[in-house]
Amino acid sequence: MPLKIKCTGSGVSMGNAIFFSGAFSGRDHVRMQMIYMNIKGLNVLNKFTKKEEDGFDYDVYLTPKGLLWFKKPCVLEREASVALN
Repeated sequence: MPLKIKCTGSGVSMGNAIFFSGAFSGRDHVRMQMIYMNIKGLNVLNKFTKKEEDGFDYDVYLTPKGLLWFKKPCVLEREASVALN
């Protein structure tokens, strides 16, 4: 049975970045990004992160097929753990 990841967006631009609705943290998002690209057979040539003031960071990967955009919450893990204590 193939692995399925719940996500929205096509990843072709910042406005249509892929977002994983089942991810609980930034680390989950990054892990799902790797799984997604592995399933699609994409090799990463380069990566950068674009910080925005809309509450999200955007991980952008350069692949042989072009840019692939992912959206993830920009809340720092440290800030989240402090807020819980």
